[in-house]
Amino acid sequence: MGNPIFGLFSACLTAWLVLYGTILLIFDLWPFFALSFGSVVPVLVFAAAWWLRVPPPPAEVVNEILGPDPIHGAPEKGTYSMRSVAHRGAPLDAPENSVTAFRLCAEKGCTAVEFDLQLTKDEVPVIFHDASVERLTGKQGLVCDMTWDELSKLDIAATHHLSDQFKGTRVALLDEAVKECLKHDMRIFIDLKDQDTKLVKVILDIYEKYPKLYKRAVVSGFNPILIYLVRRANPSITCSLAFRPYWFSANKYSGEEGPCQTVPQTFGLPILQGLLDKINVWLLNHFTYYFLGLSAILLHNDIVSVEDMRKWRERHLRVVAWSVNKPLEKKYFSKVLKVTYMTDTMIGEPDNNGDEIVDMKAGDA
Repeated sequence: MGNPIFGLFSACLTAWLVLYGTILLIFDLWPFFALSFGSVVPVLVFAAAWWLRVPPPPAEVVNEILGPDPIHGAPEKGTYSMRSVAHRGAPLDAPENSVTAFRLCAEKGCTAVEFDLQLTKDEVPVIFHDASVERLTGKQGLVCDMTWDELSKLDIAATHHLSDQFKGTRVALLDEAVKECLKHDMRIFIDLKDQDTKLVKVILDIYEKYPKLYKRAVVSGFNPILIYLVRRANPSITCSLAFRPYWFSANKYSGEEGPCQTVPQTFGLPILQGLLDKINVWLLNHFTYYFLGLSAILLHNDIVSVEDMRKWRERHLRVVAWSVNKPLEKKYFSKVLKVTYMTDTMIGEPDNNGDEIVDMKAGDA
């Protein structure tokens, strides 16, 4: 038998020589590896994005939902045209997101509505915008913490300026809202207000139950991940993405006042949020819209310009502005910018005869 001490020394020496030689080889070949890494990675990223991307639905399907682009002028007789969309069912005229509001919109000649979708504690899909029920009902509680039985007992007209007229209006179920809108052959924007991925299955199920939605509805939201999951599961569903500036760094925005953060922020967080805002804008304009296979983009009305319209049309996306409420602003968006817009009131909208709807009772609010 050999000397064990010599054997251990020999093994350690051999290991060190192998390790040392490997390190030298890596440093000698590093320029080659760096060049290859820098060339291959962008190609791999591009290939992955191409493979994971979801193509948009056919143009003819999108046109049937949205009608022809307003930039082309008045559509041919008998062709559907989406001039405006009743945002939350026009909440200045009736309790928002209610079946009553959708029915009233149809009676006034409105052909398209938008409503908000989220889940209750017991995972019932309901039409409700806020996380809290306080603004509409005067009561305390979060939708996600309430069961459908608890939520269904609330009066969402309690704080409305026309509460006497709409007293007892209840929260609508998704099924009720869809059924009412399809009965009037209205177009629908379904806004995914909740961030729960369970909403994806809710959307898939409602489309399976009402196949007419494929030619009447657009699924939308601010969260691109939810939109991607919906389109990845069913590429035939038409989708849009909502956007406003300073989404991460501010919880309110207007063109006059700019971004506003009403909740105190911890030290350093605004810097990170500002960086995320810039990344978000870059991605939206260069990657997100293409990767998701979007058919439309919903933009805050204060950032819509002729230049923006031109850029998005070059990307083959329709623009919908939100929310436009004053009669003169409605004329500007429809006549000058030639863009479909969402509105909180039917005041200033043309009726079936082309005359403006004037409702002083609702207009005084």
